Amino acid sequence: MKRMILLLTIIVLLLISCSSNNTEEEQIYNETSYGVFLGASNEDIDYMLQYDEIVIDAQYFTNNEIAYMKSKGKVIYSYLNVGSIENFRDYYDDYKDLTLGDYENWYEERWIDVSNKDWQDFVINNLAYTILNKGIDGFFIDNVDVYYNYKNDDIFNGLAYILKELKKMTYTLINGGDEYVMEYYERYNNITDIMSGVNQETVFSKINWDKVDSFTKNDKDETKYFMEYVEFVDSNYGDVYLLEYSKDNALINKIYDYCNKHNFKYYVSKTLELLAE
Repeated sequence: MKRMILLLTIIVLLLISCSSNNTEEEQIYNETSYGVFLGASNEDIDYMLQYDEIVIDAQYFTNNEIAYMKSKGKVIYSYLNVGSIENFRDYYDDYKDLTLGDYENWYEERWIDVSNKDWQDFVINNLAYTILNKGIDGFFIDNVDVYYNYKNDDIFNGLAYILKELKKMTYTLINGGDEYVMEYYERYNNITDIMSGVNQETVFSKINWDKVDSFTKNDKDETKYFMEYVEFVDSNYGDVYLLEYSKDNALINKIYDYCNKHNFKYYVSKTLELLAE
């Protein structure tokens, strides 16, 4: 009888342990503070509403759809590509002659000359202005890394002009951009006039470009470098968001712990297309 009671006790404890672990993993997968859904459409609005801060490509949402999300108390950021141009944008043909070269791993995209006055005027006074008038709360600014690929003063100063003007308009998150941000700090000893914060991809995770939606753990040196970068931004009055790609619960736990420790926000996607999952 005692043996039977002991056996039942062990079974109960194991069930409780499994339930606890599943709850923890579920909590991590469904962290609802921040979500990045650049591949989403208006059909995904109900799903995205479980998140508090939502990144979308507002060019593909109506004013009313954005107003509806905001009426639910959500903060909406819109994707804004300043350093490259995609061939599916309706303005591609107008600016394709300003492109500088191919964008590795993104066949539909090319780097663009941010020092060109026509491009600067379009981004600031047309594209950004139009998106901002949809009622968004800020920009998720992509491809500042054009400076990493074309490192010269013309590109540096062109980016500085664009970023400063956008920051005057609204809240701005730079996606990555570490080479440029650090160089700007070296020259001017501040970062807050070009950005409100940073969204850094793949601090802990790594994309396998040879296979669709295949991810692994990032190299230790890379993780250390990006941790130092986001902590630098944090120490210089910038907000920090992490965007990771993983299906590995152990790695997601690590991301969760790191962000909680530093009071950073994060989103872990199981797809590179950043769809509503």
